Amino acid sequence: MADVILVFPETSYRDRNTTGRMLPLAVLQVAAPLVQQGRTVKIIDQRVTPTWREELRDELRRGGTVCVGISSMTGPQILGGIEAARIVRDVAPGLPVVWGGVHPSLEPRQTIEDEHVDIIVIGEGEETFSELVQRLDNKESLEGLAGVYYKNGTGPSSPSSATSGMQTGLPMLSNGSALPNHIHANPERPMPELDKMPWPVYNLVNVSQYMDSAFHRGRGLAMVTSRGCPYRCAYCYVQSYFSRRWKARSAESVVDHMARLKRDYDINLIFLLDDEFFIDQRRVSKIAALLEKTPLSLTIENANMTIREVLRYDEELLKQMHRLGLRQLFLGVETGTDEMMAKISRDITVDEVIKANMKLRRVGITPIYSWMTGFPGETTWHTKQTLQLMRRLLQDNPQTHVYSLNIYSPYPGTPLYEKRKEDGMESPQRLIEWTRTDCLEPYAKQSGAAERSFYTKAQIMATYIDRKIWEHQRGIKGWLKRLYSRVVQFRIKHDWYGFMPEIAILRILRMRYRQQYMD
Repeated sequence: MADVILVFPETSYRDRNTTGRMLPLAVLQVAAPLVQQGRTVKIIDQRVTPTWREELRDELRRGGTVCVGISSMTGPQILGGIEAARIVRDVAPGLPVVWGGVHPSLEPRQTIEDEHVDIIVIGEGEETFSELVQRLDNKESLEGLAGVYYKNGTGPSSPSSATSGMQTGLPMLSNGSALPNHIHANPERPMPELDKMPWPVYNLVNVSQYMDSAFHRGRGLAMVTSRGCPYRCAYCYVQSYFSRRWKARSAESVVDHMARLKRDYDINLIFLLDDEFFIDQRRVSKIAALLEKTPLSLTIENANMTIREVLRYDEELLKQMHRLGLRQLFLGVETGTDEMMAKISRDITVDEVIKANMKLRRVGITPIYSWMTGFPGETTWHTKQTLQLMRRLLQDNPQTHVYSLNIYSPYPGTPLYEKRKEDGMESPQRLIEWTRTDCLEPYAKQSGAAERSFYTKAQIMATYIDRKIWEHQRGIKGWLKRLYSRVVQFRIKHDWYGFMPEIAILRILRMRYRQQYMD
């Protein structure tokens, strides 16, 4: 019998090829304070549990559960959350359903109005959710509980909270009107001091199911050492979610936790999921010093770093980090022209990208670059320049990995999303609408048909531009992909995109793969 059930919904089929099955750190982190309090927590990860529906029903029928929590990003993950909520409504109709995570935090008003939601937790949830569970268990009012929206009837309410509405300067609807009287929004909660927070409780899941990393298949686990990002990229939700703040665990805490993961789970790899690991150079230097003193023989992958940080960091420190196990950096470049860099507030230049790439070649760390196309105002010429920059970076640094080419999606909580709404973009009006497969596809109506068609062609080509990705794939499929990589390189070099019959074939294969996954 679990006091609390936490559901991590299914994500998308693309995740199987990019991040593998990462630990559901969002719910493991939220569970940590509850476990410290002596509560029992049941984690249901839809990605790894085909029988999750039966498990959820069985757990609910045992009784004694205080609430069910659902974590969700924007997009397909919401669908799994709604399905879980429907099961709760069916088996335990009076049990509160609490949503948290990125999407409820970015679209709180729309989320709380949905019939599958009773309460939402805004922002970082461990402190808020812990207090929420306590109040629900004690049948106390939710009035004044920082970081939550809730509906009347969710836990006892004082007369004042049931009638006050939003007359006290609390959040308003997007059209300027107050929230309905049956919905209440409490003040936000400040970001927690991370060293005061427990690390995720790993033993609530079968850790062996999460050992795959994105770019290698080793025995590794994901961890997060900091939260937030101070930069202002116009397409990124992080600046809104964290209000451009950044907080980190101390170097001592980070190294101690790495050592614990190695000891408890016999891993040889750490996959870092920080939004920006390298903001504080002093912290990184201290981590390096601690790892020098007590070597852990761990490979570190996916450490997020900006181009500007690569350029400002001392080259000797980067070499030291490489010697201590740092093998991969993940860097967002996104576009191949200074014009588009400025439009999306990247605050870097193409020349700086080229310089950073050469610096990483000298220190021996593999850069993995991410890319997008289809930004507002982008033309076919801009996209071709992005492909040219991809090719240039691969030529300049043999270690470089080019990480596909995503078509830009207007994400809620970002400046570009608000700009697109001003331009007339129709955004989803209900929670369920965010689960449509096209809800995060490009809203490029201002572009012509030729531009929209080329975005898709470029996306497909970019999948094969980096031949190294397919070097270890055996058989005819691997051979064909490596061969097509040469074709893509030739097309980009000679600006030859006029006759591309292979694109139609690759589109069909991609659709079949997607359908096979969905089935």
